[in-house]
Amino acid sequence: MVRNYWAIVEGDDTTGYSVFFPDLPGCVSAGDTIEQTLTRAAEAAAFHLEGMVEDGEALPEPCPLADLPRDKKIREAAVSLVTVSVPGKAVRVQVTIDEGLLQEIDRAASAAGSNRSAFLAQAARDAIMTNLPTQEDSGAHRGLSEEAVRFVYPKRKMLFRKKP
Repeated sequence: MVRNYWAIVEGDDTTGYSVFFPDLPGCVSAGDTIEQTLTRAAEAAAFHLEGMVEDGEALPEPCPLADLPRDKKIREAAVSLVTVSVPGKAVRVQVTIDEGLLQEIDRAASAAGSNRSAFLAQAARDAIMTNLPTQEDSGAHRGLSEEAVRFVYPKRKMLFRKKP
């Protein structure tokens, strides 16, 4: 499941930036640039929501932009919608896989201090992120706006991968 939460970035180029989420009290991050801060914001929100799911807490509904609380004491540098992939509950599945490959997976998982399920889930995430479109692949090179590209890929946690 994917949710969008508003992130408020405050600060400037001299002092750096911090970010917080009005819908996620206690979820904060920081960075040297707005871009770095928003990247870290997405990571912080994902970590925060993961903890809430593990603790059995209900996830807050994102508020609409019009209802976003504003504080005149805060020097807002940016307000951005941050897309967060919310972890779901684990589901048992049955797959068929080559016996030798399964042994290699188990060895690699053990060497990484993990288990088979976690190792396969991470490998799947990595493969999905590797196959995300670059800006050139996505149509941005054809003059489409970032909003239009996001419409085409609405369920992507991160819109673009870095070009190799």
